[in-house]
Amino acid sequence: MGQCCAGYLPVLVCIAFALLACFLVSRFLCRGSICSVGGQHGKNLSGESPQDILNARYAKGEIGREEFERMKREIREE
Repeated sequence: MGQCCAGYLPVLVCIAFALLACFLVSRFLCRGSICSVGGQHGKNLSGESPQDILNARYAKGEIGREEFERMKREIREE
């Protein structure tokens, strides 16, 4: 790079760092929740309800009966 471009490199690095920081913060804040514009309460991005997801996990054997019943009660309380 020539002398004229040397002043822009730190600025570009700062912009890239700021964009990365914004991305990581947004990922952290949206972790485990629905972060979409106009999203519906109780629905995830695929359109499945929490009850649908819970039923699928139980059917696959990922969770046992006791955990399934406990989680089902928690979903109904919300």
